[in-house]
Amino acid sequence: MPRIPDAQRDSNADSILSLTGGLIILFVTSSVLVLGALCKYFRNLCRKVWKERWKRQSKRRRSKRERSVSVKRTDSKSSKSRVGVVVSPQFSIPTSRSCVIQQPAPDLSQGRTGKTNEEKRLSLMSLYFKEETIGELNPELYQNHERTVRIGKDKQLGQLNLIIKYNDKIRSLSVTLVSGKDFPPRDYSGSIDTCVTICVLPNRERRKQTAIHRRSMSPPYNENFVFNIQVGEDPHSHSLLLTTYFYDTDLSHGHVLGECQVPLIYCEFSSETIIWCYLDDPCGSYTTLVGALQSLSSAECGDLLLSLSYGSKEQTLTVAIMKGINLTEGLLSCVEKIYTKATLLHDNQKLGKRKTGLQEIGENYTAFNEALLFRVPEEKLHSCTLKISVNHYNVMGKSSTVGEVSFSAESTGLEDAHWSSVTSKHDKPVLMWHTLRGFKFMETGRDDRQPLSPR
Repeated sequence: MPRIPDAQRDSNADSILSLTGGLIILFVTSSVLVLGALCKYFRNLCRKVWKERWKRQSKRRRSKRERSVSVKRTDSKSSKSRVGVVVSPQFSIPTSRSCVIQQPAPDLSQGRTGKTNEEKRLSLMSLYFKEETIGELNPELYQNHERTVRIGKDKQLGQLNLIIKYNDKIRSLSVTLVSGKDFPPRDYSGSIDTCVTICVLPNRERRKQTAIHRRSMSPPYNENFVFNIQVGEDPHSHSLLLTTYFYDTDLSHGHVLGECQVPLIYCEFSSETIIWCYLDDPCGSYTTLVGALQSLSSAECGDLLLSLSYGSKEQTLTVAIMKGINLTEGLLSCVEKIYTKATLLHDNQKLGKRKTGLQEIGENYTAFNEALLFRVPEEKLHSCTLKISVNHYNVMGKSSTVGEVSFSAESTGLEDAHWSSVTSKHDKPVLMWHTLRGFKFMETGRDDRQPLSPR
């Protein structure tokens, strides 16, 4: 018998061992995969069983809740009788009680009248169901609440009626000039030819004009004008300037009949605001010597944006100087730096004086952006006078005043509206544009003193 060498025997043993190890690894891997699949199957099965069980429990809870909500009212005495069984009406209260009329609990001891059971049942039902009388609808409660504002004093120059709206989404101000009323006659025939120009202060250059209405002292204008408010500006800080012109038929020339300023702080932009404003004498009237002197001392010298507020806790009046435009040069002054001064007076006694820093005159506007504070008790605020002036800085001598604006209880126009808002609305800043008044040696005619070409 041939003998197997040792080397060949060792190689056969190694191959048998490697094959056995591979089979063991394959068996372990397949068993792990099978166990994983079984675990996944049992997990999904448990989830499905728990879901079905949860649905059944939720249905049971819902049915119990509905059974507890439904209420059955029965009367044992009235349900059984000698003739038969009469079932009292059943009432169910729904889950949402928004549309349910709450009826008072009926008194079952009363109201059961009648000989037969049917009559008693009907008399009992009348206790549950009561007819409620609904009053007539008041149409005034469903109309838009319009606000009517009257501005100015009657100076026998007539008045204007306009409606103001504001759309905050597109930032457009709609002004509808409805009509004029009680204009004085300026013609030999006892009539007048008029037109009206409208602009949003302080932008005087962009103004719009109505058509000329001839021979009518109460003309129906019925024209709508739309003005855009720039982004970042408060529409309540602006005001409307309406100037009424009459035409001289003999000279074919227009004259200013009167003008009025409408502060938009009076308007509520959530709805329409109806304005009735009286015409006032125009600034710069030269009809008399006194009017000429007043026009020289109260010439328009630019516009200033001011923010006023009063803190009731700190008893502090805050005067914020924002910016100014169209600031003209003072008399005999050629400097380019200006500053603003605020003075607070009480019974002609100075309570305080504050100044801003020097600012260079800009091409479009001059920005100050400074706040001036005054300590004043609340009981003295109504009788105080606040004067704000813009001055040119002069190194060599005294600074010259460009123009000023004054606020007090005796103020009129825009100053009165601004000051009354500050004294009535505490702890709330009120922003508004104001026109500076100053002295000019030569009062040149402004462009807005002449009407546009008639259309």
